[in-house]
Amino acid sequence: MKKVAIVLLLTLIISVPCYAINIIDTMLCKKVVLCFHHKVVLVNRITGKVKYILNNNQQWVLISEARQKFWQAIYNAQVESKIVCR
Repeated sequence: MKKVAIVLLLTLIISVPCYAINIIDTMLCKKVVLCFHHKVVLVNRITGKVKYILNNNQQWVLISEARQKFWQAIYNAQVESKIVCR
């Protein structure tokens, strides 16, 4: 039974859906409101990387690598200046 649980857990970690949040990301990420156009993003608590953005349809979308640098820079600037948007 333990082997089945471990295999299932490893499968969940390895397979990340493109347009959905998996269970692991839900536990490891925190919701942050960016002052830039009041966009909501999910940031990994351990690494501090921006992973998902809430789109206009209220769905979490995985950020592509090209756009990830842009949103990461905005998040880092907001954290450094200690601004909190709601």
